[in-house]
Amino acid sequence: MMLEDLNREKDGLIGVVAHDLKSPLAMVQNISEMIADAGSLNEDQNQYLGMLNKMVERGNNLIRDLLDINFYESSDAAPKLEAVMIDDFMEELLPPYKQKAIDKDIHLVYEGSREVQLATDTAFLSRIMDNLVSNAIKFSPFGKNIFVSVSMKGEVLQISVRARGPGISQEDQQL
Repeated sequence: MMLEDLNREKDGLIGVVAHDLKSPLAMVQNISEMIADAGSLNEDQNQYLGMLNKMVERGNNLIRDLLDINFYESSDAAPKLEAVMIDDFMEELLPPYKQKAIDKDIHLVYEGSREVQLATDTAFLSRIMDNLVSNAIKFSPFGKNIFVSVSMKGEVLQISVRARGPGISQEDQQL
């Protein structure tokens, strides 16, 4: 079998696996919603449902990432680049996270870089930032600040998310 054939087979397999994983996650989500709609749940049960829903969301995000990576690797498709003012992008992106941060007595601080424009695929940048900011909030201790900053380092735009959580393990950083 040629390398190209193996690559096509891998691409097909990823598509099948992703599709097959979506179905049980959708069923778990539906059952979770039915339980929530039944009412009369205590605080612990509501918390467990919330945890279950977050796990389903994470699973769906992993599937979507897998399919996106496979799509870009297996095609000549390029990211859809558009010109974006980074401060405008961040000022739209961050407000939905503020309530989750407030719930943990966390102040979400944005340190921008005025008038910086970049060409990016906004959908992918949004997903990357969503992952970083939501994890920073989730894993930060109560009462600690999270700083999202944008700066220019010569010709390179640097975006960072600083938090006081446990961080990413050395093992996971190697992936």
